[in-house]
Amino acid sequence: MATEKRKRKEHVPPTCTQVKLPKSQCSGKKFITVIACLAPEKQQAIREMGFGGLLTFACRELRYELCGWLISQYDFTYHRLNMETGNAITVNEEHVNKVMGIPNSGVDVVILKRTTPSNRTYTLRVLEQNLENLPVCDEFLKSFLIFSCATLLAPNSKLEGSHDLWDTIWDGDVGVQRNWAKFLLKHLEDGIKEYRQKQPTYIRGCLMFLQLFYMAYFYMPSVNVEVTSPLAAAWTDDVMKRRLVAEISTFGGYGYVHERAQSTANMDVPSVASTSTADDDATEVIKARVIDTSESMLRLASSLARDVAALCSRRSGPEGISSIPCPKAQHHAEYQPMRETPGKQTLADEMEPQDNLAPTPHSPIGMEPSPEATHSEPMAPQSHAEASLPPQVTIEEARECDRVGGSGDQAIKPSSIKRFKRTCKRIVKRPPTCKSPFVTQCVKQFPKIPHAHRVVTDYALAEIGDPSEILCEMYEMYITREEISCLNAGRWVNSVIVAIVSRMMNGQQAPPARTHYFDPSFSVILTNLKTNATSQVIMDRCRMYLDAGILGHDLGTCDMMFIPVCENNHWHMHVVNFAAARVEILSSLPLRRGNSISAATRRLSMAINKALHAYAIHMDVDVSTFEHVQPHLVQQLNEFDCGILALKFMEFWNGATLTTSVTEDKLNMYRLQLVVELVLNERNTVRDKIMASCHL
Repeated sequence: MATEKRKRKEHVPPTCTQVKLPKSQCSGKKFITVIACLAPEKQQAIREMGFGGLLTFACRELRYELCGWLISQYDFTYHRLNMETGNAITVNEEHVNKVMGIPNSGVDVVILKRTTPSNRTYTLRVLEQNLENLPVCDEFLKSFLIFSCATLLAPNSKLEGSHDLWDTIWDGDVGVQRNWAKFLLKHLEDGIKEYRQKQPTYIRGCLMFLQLFYMAYFYMPSVNVEVTSPLAAAWTDDVMKRRLVAEISTFGGYGYVHERAQSTANMDVPSVASTSTADDDATEVIKARVIDTSESMLRLASSLARDVAALCSRRSGPEGISSIPCPKAQHHAEYQPMRETPGKQTLADEMEPQDNLAPTPHSPIGMEPSPEATHSEPMAPQSHAEASLPPQVTIEEARECDRVGGSGDQAIKPSSIKRFKRTCKRIVKRPPTCKSPFVTQCVKQFPKIPHAHRVVTDYALAEIGDPSEILCEMYEMYITREEISCLNAGRWVNSVIVAIVSRMMNGQQAPPARTHYFDPSFSVILTNLKTNATSQVIMDRCRMYLDAGILGHDLGTCDMMFIPVCENNHWHMHVVNFAAARVEILSSLPLRRGNSISAATRRLSMAINKALHAYAIHMDVDVSTFEHVQPHLVQQLNEFDCGILALKFMEFWNGATLTTSVTEDKLNMYRLQLVVELVLNERNTVRDKIMASCHL
């Protein structure tokens, strides 16, 4: 019996691995339960301190699936949330103030680390007793701040929160205005960064804010939520559940909703805890609903207009008349003659009459002429605007008028007796179909891509081919289909691509070479060199990179050396500029550690100097003493475009600036061009085979 069950289990397909969801000590339920029991005079003291927005907090639970998606999409480097629609929404202190209702001005909150033992008891129970028993005083307000941070604003892996934060608040002055919104955002971003790098069990930071920010600043037209101040006051657990159900049922996932209009999200709405009248509250709520309703009506009207236009363009029956009448079109057909406009094709009655319309074998529609038409007209050349229409579209031109007894200068009088219907049909070609979704996206984004480039890239990046097929073999290296697939959009460029591009750029230079591009493995060798390594050890390890007999030329003639470096999964270029006595760091990310070059970068320069002197290259200079600078270049908008940007920097950098501008909106084009350059390179030994497979 056990054997039979085991056999059955072997035929069961493996289930999908469950994504690890984050855990957090951020508890709206605990915070709301304790704060709701405070006396009115204590709540008033909290309002005067600037935390009145927390008294109206309504969300008790975290939606961990949503929080997991938010953590994965949050860019802590540029402080923004990346949506599935391609938009990136900036998150700042003002958003924290509007969502949570805490101060966003004043001095920064600095946590001081205690160096001596403390005799304090760090438990939430002590704070709850202080909030319940203490009168309104500094100790009460400090207890409220610590309790708010431990349960809601700045939780960590411990139930009672950060002990250093406890000590900082207890030893500080509660009367000093502090920027708690900035502290909350910084603490949350540090927690997201730590969670991505180390994957701890608990994530620190206020996930409740991130969840409410997504709810309040991105709307679903089918869910109406009252706009309050702070925004968190309107988002109860029931409202949040209805919103998420509507979003999942509509889009099938998170990140497809639209950002709320600024007039709605940033409007001056009455505070929940203020003394404004009910009429003012109702007026502001009605304004917000009117704006949402107007936007929904505009979207519906635009969609309806497109549907009506599409239906009116279809033919039903042999007479070529639409089955759905269009009053405006009928009115113009009966009472107004059509006039010539420059740039359009010649009208039907101005062409030479023919007996029949020539049939086209690839036409998606019937080719029999209409029984009512007295003449047919030949097909005119296809215009650029009409070529972009979807397939199976026919373009008809009809003119109904009476030309009997009229001259060219006389007005054309409408007649209900004689009517002539001229119909000209034009076949619109189908858009090219591509096997690779990336190539399809590039064709839509850049329509002028040459046919040969599109076909070659589609062949190279198609997922249905043999992964081990060699697509590029040159300079004693080769690239397989699996390796070149990293040039698809959303993929991180691997070291094989960087290495072969470096060799290709070295081979394209005319002797004597003034620039040298190293293999990315050279930076790994230099980084692993010990500080006390002898010259012989350095020569043995760096021979294949610096020996003139292996390279085929002397590096002493080079004015610049490009060394690709991959540090923490980020590609950048370490450029030694001998002419300017400068080391230039070409990176698509800003400088770290304030505005200074990292110690690892300076150690790499010292290793480069030792390696060059071991081979008697540029003995008159000391690279380790060069000035280290990082020019301001285009910045990457995600985590995977650093490689392609580093290659473009290496291609266009002349020692002072980029000779050709590099922009973020052309990154897909850069990836496609690199595939074409590798596969169709004249030195590629398998080029002819690839072109034959592509029928070129």
